[in-house]
Amino acid sequence: MKLILHPSFEYLRSFIENIPLIFDNEGEMIYEVRNRIKTFRVAGKELVVKSFRKPIFINRIIYTCFRPSKAVRSFEHALKLLEKGFGTPAPVACIEQKAFGLMTESYYISEKSTCPYHFHDAFKSGFEHRDLVVTSYAEFVGEMHEKQTLHNDLSRGNILFDIKDRTISFQLLDVNRMYFGKVGLKRGCRDFKRTIGDDETLATIASHYAARRGFDAAECSRLIIAERNRFFAKKSIDKATGDKIYKRKQDIRPMTVGVIISTYNNPQWLEKVLWGYQFQSHQADEIIIADDGSGEDTARLIEKYRYTLPIKHVWHEDHGFRKTKILNKAILASQAEYLIFTDHDCIPRNDFIQVHIQNARQGYMLSGGYFKLPMSISHGIDRHAIVSRQIFRLSELKKRGLKSSWKNTKLVHSALFSSVMNIITPTKATWNGCNASAWRKDIIAVNGFNENMRYGGEDREFGERLLNYGIQSKQIRYSAIALHLDHNRPYVDPVEIKKNNETRKHTRKNRIIGTPFGIRKEETDGQP
Repeated sequence: MKLILHPSFEYLRSFIENIPLIFDNEGEMIYEVRNRIKTFRVAGKELVVKSFRKPIFINRIIYTCFRPSKAVRSFEHALKLLEKGFGTPAPVACIEQKAFGLMTESYYISEKSTCPYHFHDAFKSGFEHRDLVVTSYAEFVGEMHEKQTLHNDLSRGNILFDIKDRTISFQLLDVNRMYFGKVGLKRGCRDFKRTIGDDETLATIASHYAARRGFDAAECSRLIIAERNRFFAKKSIDKATGDKIYKRKQDIRPMTVGVIISTYNNPQWLEKVLWGYQFQSHQADEIIIADDGSGEDTARLIEKYRYTLPIKHVWHEDHGFRKTKILNKAILASQAEYLIFTDHDCIPRNDFIQVHIQNARQGYMLSGGYFKLPMSISHGIDRHAIVSRQIFRLSELKKRGLKSSWKNTKLVHSALFSSVMNIITPTKATWNGCNASAWRKDIIAVNGFNENMRYGGEDREFGERLLNYGIQSKQIRYSAIALHLDHNRPYVDPVEIKKNNETRKHTRKNRIIGTPFGIRKEETDGQP
């Protein structure tokens, strides 16, 4: 057995040496999930003993030959924290046991903290000093980072605090992951990724952290919120409480779903698309036509379908390609919690909406694709072919002149095949304006589409800002099927496409979230 004992607790040596023998049968268990934590009272002291889970074989080799165990790191890091003036329960000892020459069990022993609160207590109803705790916490972490100390696990249970005369003192637990060295802007902001609280709370933390470190507050806020969103979505954790979210089907509340269809002066194609939405296996709660200045023919067509579909017609005058502007107006006009975006030339298969709903998860956007048809087949599609779903069968399309191609696999109607293809496809899960979906609240959070962008990548730039916000993307290219009707593109402008590419490059490089040219025009963040 390897024992490291702090000199101040030498009088406890006999008890400490016996911990591996008595741990299973004595003491009071206070935590038992992955590791086990018990309290013991001895010689007037209350000690906390953490028994780390037995490492897998490869980690036994690593902890024996190459790297200190978690118990040893906990002990050493606690000493460093105290030396630097930061709070943590006093380290008493650490123990390692070996079998066949390899480390198998380890224990970290410390005094029990006298702090009465965990960080999440400040967010409970009626807590008087919440704002003071939040700002003090930001300044505390800022000071740690300034002194080259990074915790790496600032979750709600690892931050203890006490209040005396409106002064907050903190203690940190679970210190085995800590890093001691230079902490820059990005690394420092990433340390907050496990911090609970809404976006407003995180923005307050960012403001005080930035002031302590001399950083830009807006940039800190952007980085901290994005890192928190990305981490909590990946771990399925509630941002406000830190609680695990269990995704059993019976626990998922049905959400309202809206479909936003962009259109411009092509009522013949738009009608074919509306036929597809009349016979969906799951009907939309609202269908919003985002009309970029079409004439009376389109208005009359939409009026014709008001009685069979929950249609809203959002229109503005024709002043050239302004799709992003009309989409933002459609978003504002929407009321559904979840929004699917598509175009007037994309006929949905009957399960199109259902596939989006089944794959929708908090913290995610969905990326679908399309199956492009030649002009000859596009013109020949009638209502019966759509309603009967014949037009979605490869055999039918081949009769109509479709050539053989690997791309035809998109029309294989098999859940297993589609799932596999969604995984192995080399195509990135980007935001595709003809077939993509996201939560309305996330769309509003990034301020919608950039209205300074014309045709060419404007939808991708919007998706890139969602990713910067911390939203993850999921591929449903082979599951959510839409037939793309052929058409000309007279609005393509190489100059505008070049400008759009520069904007996208700026968005990716600077991890822009909110465009100043979106739904709320008063926002600014330096985007061209």
